[in-house]
Amino acid sequence: MSHPRYTSEEIARRGQALYEERLRAKIDPRDRGKFLVLDIETGEHELDVDELVALRRAKHKNADAVLYILRIGYPAAYRIGQSFARPLAGEQAARPRREPARVIGSFSP
Repeated sequence: MSHPRYTSEEIARRGQALYEERLRAKIDPRDRGKFLVLDIETGEHELDVDELVALRRAKHKNADAVLYILRIGYPAAYRIGQSFARPLAGEQAARPRREPARVIGSFSP
């Protein structure tokens, strides 16, 4: 579902670009698996293990925010079907592919 001001593709493109340019280097490795909700217009963001908590905090800051959500260390925030592969003890995690996540809907608290 697209946003009145942006297409789904534009939200994903802008959100991924902001993450890569401003936030990725600042993310703590212990945050792997947490959800990052990013306002694509202001760059403000929320991080939490619960995506709904992060979304609500972001919407509380700006009710009209255009939000992009991603899961730290994963190629997409959500997956339908098979689960994400997890490395075995002592193995290195595979680096996630750098494909933009698809926007599958909008959030309204």
